[in-house]
Amino acid sequence: KLQPNPTYETTDIIIENNTNSTEWTLNIYDANGQLIKSSLESFPQGSLITLHYNLEKFTPGEYYFNLTDFHKSISKKLIKLKN
Repeated sequence: KLQPNPTYETTDIIIENNTNSTEWTLNIYDANGQLIKSSLESFPQGSLITLHYNLEKFTPGEYYFNLTDFHKSISKKLIKLKN
């Protein structure tokens, strides 16, 4: 899940890694489907993970966060508000 959502500057990405994978790809897309950012994240197996993500440089609007590993894909919509 993403919280807070909507947000002004930061959000926490909270997932439970209940798969055998330790590496996940985080892709962030804008409302037009353009890839804005991509990163590789490492999480211990069987753990609850919280990623703190700074959106200060993003313009206000809708963004889509997609986390994928070899077994699972999680997509969430986030609203970035104007400061």
